[in-house]
Amino acid sequence: MTRPTAFVLNMYATGLGIARNLAPHGVHVVGISSQEDVPGAHSRYCRALTGPDSAHAPEELAEFLIGLARLEPVQPILFATRDADVEFIDRFREPLEAEMILTQPAHELLDALVNKARLAELAERHGVDSPVTLSLSSAEELEQNAGRLPFPAVVKPVYAAELPGLRDALNGQKGLRVDDRAALDAVAAKAFAAGSRVLVQEWVDGEADEFYIVGLYIGAAGRCLGAFTSRKLVQYPPGFGLGCLYRTVDLPELRDSAVAFLEGIGYRGLAEVEYKRDPESGRFRLIEINTRHWDQHPMGTAAGVNLSLLAYRDLAEGAAPDEPCYPRRRSSWIRGLGLLRAIKAELRHGSQGMLMARRALSPSRRAYALWSWSDPMPVLRRRKPGA
Repeated sequence: MTRPTAFVLNMYATGLGIARNLAPHGVHVVGISSQEDVPGAHSRYCRALTGPDSAHAPEELAEFLIGLARLEPVQPILFATRDADVEFIDRFREPLEAEMILTQPAHELLDALVNKARLAELAERHGVDSPVTLSLSSAEELEQNAGRLPFPAVVKPVYAAELPGLRDALNGQKGLRVDDRAALDAVAAKAFAAGSRVLVQEWVDGEADEFYIVGLYIGAAGRCLGAFTSRKLVQYPPGFGLGCLYRTVDLPELRDSAVAFLEGIGYRGLAEVEYKRDPESGRFRLIEINTRHWDQHPMGTAAGVNLSLLAYRDLAEGAAPDEPCYPRRRSSWIRGLGLLRAIKAELRHGSQGMLMARRALSPSRRAYALWSWSDPMPVLRRRKPGA
């Protein structure tokens, strides 16, 4: 029987991880990126193609993918790796689904999860603890909700894909903390002047290492086929930077809560469920859900939970394990250059540098953002060094 090809959009760290998850199991992987010198273009685990970008040329990309799919002997499977990819697939779902197998939910449920304001409402209805969250489009709406504004708060996009339009208002960050109404008014005024809306969400206390992620896959039959839980240990730059070091943690109650929530709303597919733990109360509060692969997913494979392969076998072959796959060993995920910069900064100006180094060296099975001993060329051949 001919096995479907896996089409992966954008072969940066996330897409490269998908290829490394699938190709060793006999799956042909085609990576499609808009730039030639992406890490995955040099990987032994995929055939790299250059094509239109999902954010800037979506119509052209839809035509490009449909043309590729029609050359395949059986329908390929399409994997997204960025928020722009998710938005693109949702927009062109009907013509794409006629030619390939899609891995994300239909529009209504998808929007309820990626729209952070709707997600908060959905979580509340299902008894999931989440911060107070408001979506505001104008100064008038802000004033109407003055009595509900939580302070301190974090201001961020309603949809992750809207971040580029808010970068100026958020000082180039993914989110910006505001401690009072005056600070919120200043940020919101910039956003509204640019025609953008903002999400105002209750700030949950705690440092970067209070962020936890449940990665899981719910199969076509509606049950979880695999899941793992991880904790962010280091990010750089501090505040709203990128995670540089994660480690798997054994938190079955948190894992089961995330699974129950997604199964309960009829979700199908792969998801990254992000929580922040309030250090004072110990409560895990739902922050957001990504309906796609994310950078750190290879640490699941290192721990014994290959979410990409579970998804592929479920959708392409109708195969599912009798019991959910859970981690068999500890693993960690490292963004090398970011981690080195974080340690260097802390050794110069802070007190956490040695702790970061010890955490990075703690015994575990390691996965890296780009590096792999079995597939080194994504780092060695790139014109821009990776991690």
